[in-house]
Amino acid sequence: FFFKFFFLFFFKKKKKKKKKKKKKKKKKKKKKKKKKKKKKKKKKKKKKNKKKKKKK
Repeated sequence: FFFKFFFLFFFKKKKKKKKKKKKKKKKKKKKKKKKKKKKKKKKKKKKKNKKKKKKK
C-alpha cells in the first residue's frame, strides 16, 4: 500500500514537470513558425515577379 502511494506521488510529479517543459517548447515553436511564414511570403513575391516578366 505504501509503495503504491509513493509511486502515484512520484508519477504526479513527473507529469507536472512534463507540462512545464511542453509549455516552453510551444513558445519556441511559435517563434520558428513566424520566421518560416516570413520566408514563404518573400518566395511568393519572387515567383509573381517571374510570371510578370514571362507575360511581357
